[in-house]
Amino acid sequence: MQRCDYKTCQAEATTKGYVFGRVKGSGDDFSYLPVNACDDDKKIDGFFEEIDGARSNTPDATDEFAKACRELKRSLEELAERLGVFRFLYWLEAKLKNHLKKGR
Repeated sequence: MQRCDYKTCQAEATTKGYVFGRVKGSGDDFSYLPVNACDDDKKIDGFFEEIDGARSNTPDATDEFAKACRELKRSLEELAERLGVFRFLYWLEAKLKNHLKKGR
């Protein structure tokens, strides 16, 4: 077995399992990440022990949460894109008004 994957833990891992999260720099999608845990860290909420090669005690709500996060991200990206267009239009309108004032 390997060393425990939890931060700052130097203990030997005794259990393989999963945590729900994302790898920094690999995109924004959340998923189950394989980890090794010691006897103490496997008791932490959010750790799902691997039994016969499958996740155990994994709540279905976690998958729904991941789906909701992806949908929220898409909605926020669409909103940001629309706001960018509106900002440009407001900027353009201000420039045109300023130009018309100078022209009079």
